[in-house]
Amino acid sequence: MKITILISLVFLLNLQGCISVGKKFDQTKTTEIKTNITTQKDIIKIFGEPDSVGFSNNILIFEYLSITGSSLSLSGKRLYVVFNENNTVKEYSFYKMKDN
Repeated sequence: MKITILISLVFLLNLQGCISVGKKFDQTKTTEIKTNITTQKDIIKIFGEPDSVGFSNNILIFEYLSITGSSLSLSGKRLYVVFNENNTVKEYSFYKMKDN
């Protein structure tokens, strides 16, 4: 019985490995984003290269993602930046994940 409990504890401890997705970014710097003024180059200077780049109806979208934690607790944040045709920010959204 003691061996079974010990094996179970070791197994559970192994499940708690740390994870990290994306790269950390400073969410307080979202205040520097000004629609129709901040450019694509400005966004890269502020936050670095995006974690993903996409297009919707030929409109450029940057995504910044940062998720950290373990199998028992995750936290994260996500920033979407949508650009106008002239490469200035059309709109942006910031989301923060709650801890489990």
